[in-house]
Amino acid sequence: MTSSANATASVLPQLPADSSIIQQEVLSSHPFSSSAADQLLTPLVAATVPPYVSAEERYLFARVNALRISRLLPPLHFDDTLYRASQHWSDHLLGQPGSGCPPLVHTPPGAGISENLGCLGGAPDPDRLIDLWLHSPPHAANLFHPTATRGAIAFVITPRATVATLQLR
Repeated sequence: MTSSANATASVLPQLPADSSIIQQEVLSSHPFSSSAADQLLTPLVAATVPPYVSAEERYLFARVNALRISRLLPPLHFDDTLYRASQHWSDHLLGQPGSGCPPLVHTPPGAGISENLGCLGGAPDPDRLIDLWLHSPPHAANLFHPTATRGAIAFVITPRATVATLQLR
């Protein structure tokens, strides 16, 4: 081993031999639950999201990218124009009369833009949204579209409901 390899090895943390301990420590270190692989990838892919994006939006965007990477697809690059459009559309949906989740009507079709919508009563739950999208074939197809390279997610949170809009192109 070279001296640079020795130096690198000395700064790496010593991991427990029992992988269940590693998984438990990784999972307990994040406010949202997900697989250990997602937990390790999330900080890496979240780094590309601007600081004005909320923690929930940042986390969900990172989860989408971690899932894309796990399927050997390129991660999405954060797109500020799509973020503003997603924010506007979520605001529009929650501006509809009624209580609870509003009818989720997709944005009028745009040039090459795919969209996932989600609405939950109460506080935002990014893991629940991911679960719903993964179990819906059209939504999962959007998440894993092989030519999508840019995207953004916006949450609008009110006492009535939380609406999330994911747009990709």
